Amino acid sequence: MFQRVAMAEQVDAPVFRHYQMVVETMLQTMTEILTAAGFTVRDSTNDFAPLTLEILDGPRGASSWSSR
Repeated sequence: MFQRVAMAEQVDAPVFRHYQMVVETMLQTMTEILTAAGFTVRDSTNDFAPLTLEILDGPRGASSWSSR
């Protein structure tokens, strides 16, 4: 259904608004999780990769996985 609405450019359709809300919430949540884990994250600056994140730097020191 989403593909049909998108192809018809019906950006005001409820399914399109719902999809946008889900994607925005997912990106915000991923940003918060990665930031809490010590990563530096930003919205992608790549016009060909919309709705993605760029990880600019990782946490310093030992990996949290190594203690498990």
